Amino acid sequence: MNCICSEPYNRSEVVNDKHQNKNEDSLNLFVFQKDYKTVVKDLYSSVITYLSICLAKIARLRAKTRINSDLVHKIVTLNFVSTIYTFAINIKRFISSNKMISITIALKLLTENVEPHPGPVINESSSFSVISFNCNGLGDKAKLKRLLGKLNLLVNKGCFVLLQETHIIDFEYLKLIWKHKFVSNGFRSNSAGLITLFNNKFDVKYEESDREGRRSIVVLEDGESKFIVANSYFPNDHRAAIDKAEALYSKILEAKDNYEEHIVISGGDFNVCLTEQDQLNRNITAHEKELAFVISENNKVLGLKDSFRSVHPKSGFTWKRGLIYSRLDYIFVSSEIVSSIKSAKVDWALETSDHAAVILNFKLINEQIKGPGLTKINKYQTIERN
Repeated sequence: MNCICSEPYNRSEVVNDKHQNKNEDSLNLFVFQKDYKTVVKDLYSSVITYLSICLAKIARLRAKTRINSDLVHKIVTLNFVSTIYTFAINIKRFISSNKMISITIALKLLTENVEPHPGPVINESSSFSVISFNCNGLGDKAKLKRLLGKLNLLVNKGCFVLLQETHIIDFEYLKLIWKHKFVSNGFRSNSAGLITLFNNKFDVKYEESDREGRRSIVVLEDGESKFIVANSYFPNDHRAAIDKAEALYSKILEAKDNYEEHIVISGGDFNVCLTEQDQLNRNITAHEKELAFVISENNKVLGLKDSFRSVHPKSGFTWKRGLIYSRLDYIFVSSEIVSSIKSAKVDWALETSDHAAVILNFKLINEQIKGPGLTKINKYQTIERN
């Protein structure tokens, strides 16, 4: 058999080629490792620099200074980037480069006002409370100041305070010592009078009241939080109180018609026992029964519930004289938030009075805040749709 070869076979050349390829691979690996170290070093340096810039930005945003303060010059002239750069270099001893990259990404998102966990979160402002209290006169400035001092902490947290029988017609002193918002309806210095206290964050959209210090209605809004707050003080004469009740519910219906999405809170001293469980050793007159019927039927029309009775089927007396106990003070709320009542109680020690305060705490667990955050696409849903 004849075999045609262009060149004779040389075993030594093949061996030399293998050694040469091995040397080239070693050289390439060395060069690659050197370049990789350079890249990692440059990347690490970039991460450190960017981390320093992000931290410096956050530090400047969080720094709270006062005009003409000695700290102003120090804060303005302080080189945040240089200082935090040194800190970031030293912290490398304790955490890995991957961790520092993760921290840098997180800080970048924060500086761009992007939430790190953009899922649904319970809104802190969804928790609020309501207090109804017949204070039996606030003409004494010492008593007024003492009571407002207690209520200020609660209003700071979103509490609505409904005060009855305030006996105030001059509100200049109240404006001086009260830093939040309020609406008032003063009649005479020795009878009736209403004050509704609420947080500064609420805007007053509508306000209505009578001229006798017996009724006050205000519509409040703060973003998605919307309320119709009615404050009432019915007279002891149940026949006259029936007219007051009909006028009150008529005005609440008008407000509800214009502000359909608002939660209704109707509280105050109604001077009536609605059921047998609301009194002990008390003689119930025919006019009082009729007043109780008018209130109960109008509550059904408006979809209002007796909030305290939703938690406590018995007890809860707010007025007493000798052996006579009565529940005269109520807070009626829209039925959709009854399930959100966290607690309900009466407090005889809030301030000196012949009435106890009714205190309710709510937590609207269904209110949520969405975003801002990064958009994520569910690839499985996308495939199914396609």
